[in-house]
Amino acid sequence: MLAAVLVTAHAYFPRSQWTTVIEDVWAAALYYGNWHLALGSVDYMAENSAASPVQHFWSLAVQGQFYLLWPVLIGVAALVAVRLGRSVRRGAAVAVGAVFAGSFAYSLWITWTEPVWAYFDTGARLWELALGGLLALFVHRVDLPGWARTAAGWLGLVALVLCGFVIGDSLPYPGYASLWPTLAALLIILAGAGRAENGRLSANRLLGARPLTWLGGHAYTLFLWHWPVLVLHLELTGLDRPTPGGGLLVLAVSLAAALATSWLVDGGVNRATRGLRTPVWSLAAGVLFVVPVLVAGSLWGQSIERDRQLRTELSSNPLAYPGAAVHLDQDLARNLPALPIYPDTTTVARDTIDQTRECNALSNQPEVVTCEFGDVRSDYTIALVGSSHVRHWFQALETLADQHGWRLVTMTKNACQFSAEEQWYRGRSSPSAPSGTTTSWPRWTNWSRTRSSPWPR
Repeated sequence: MLAAVLVTAHAYFPRSQWTTVIEDVWAAALYYGNWHLALGSVDYMAENSAASPVQHFWSLAVQGQFYLLWPVLIGVAALVAVRLGRSVRRGAAVAVGAVFAGSFAYSLWITWTEPVWAYFDTGARLWELALGGLLALFVHRVDLPGWARTAAGWLGLVALVLCGFVIGDSLPYPGYASLWPTLAALLIILAGAGRAENGRLSANRLLGARPLTWLGGHAYTLFLWHWPVLVLHLELTGLDRPTPGGGLLVLAVSLAAALATSWLVDGGVNRATRGLRTPVWSLAAGVLFVVPVLVAGSLWGQSIERDRQLRTELSSNPLAYPGAAVHLDQDLARNLPALPIYPDTTTVARDTIDQTRECNALSNQPEVVTCEFGDVRSDYTIALVGSSHVRHWFQALETLADQHGWRLVTMTKNACQFSAEEQWYRGRSSPSAPSGTTTSWPRWTNWSRTRSSPWPR
């Protein structure tokens, strides 16, 4: 799937997204995709970026990190339990319960303070997996009567179906809201536990139907394919969301890709390596499939970098890349050589503002952040004041300040226009800080009188 993402990105995605896709594929393949997305989600300058075709890999990254942590946790718990003369199961239950309680408390706190970051935070998600661990340790003791199993099954199934209606964009997540789908899954599992037979009206009968079990057998590969197929569909159609017909097409293509992947792995690789089922072979198989994807992404990235360097060298020739001067010389305009565009859009995401983060206030930061550049003793001062939009003038003004010996003062803040009008951010009225305080811009008239010369016009 990751290899297919690289191929389709090269064929159909804008060049400006290529480097981002390469970085995302690397993060997905090496199971740190959740942290990669977390850093991007809190980056104000990247918040309007297009959806990544491997964005759904964040949950697989959390699971992969969980699988690395859990053997260590259970191993330590087992050693402590044996040393204290307790059962290993009880020691494991104490350790898993501690992770559950600590992670859930942390999830409530981080969701309240940093909701965007919390969504991808492994620490805020471990309690969900720990709940499954507690269930695995004690489910053998559960023996619900038939009526209770039926009630639990239907209640869990209905709750799971209603997730999309109950949990909306305005509800902080994960936090306490993630209890809804997690407990729904817990009820469904408990409905299948115990010795009582499933009644004719039980949800287990429905979930055990052959079409659903067949679909469940392909759930993992369907999960892998559905998101990149959706992102590609939106890219090709230019829509923000698919139409009903487009949604059915996405599902059909995703299911076909999932079936093909299952056939390739189960009917091809697994059958051909039936006699090689050893830990060493498992590790070798993982390397065999993952390394080519990483190498392909690395080679593609190196090719982009070489092309960028070539364009930079070519752009130093004013006859080849005259810029605005082309409007002053008609002969030059008529005889321009056929050269690639500079700067290349594949690396445009790296062209960030050359200004330290310390010199800019974040959207939830109420204090004014002031920085000075150029000749701080100059009689002339340029003030760069406003939101991130005005920050794009920084490099040009800094160059002018250096050339003329001026003083440049910056007072910028994300999503905060230099205006007395009501501020809006992400479609909502946005005060300067969560507490409701507002940024107090300096009194320009009084402040300017402290300078020895008037403001330049």
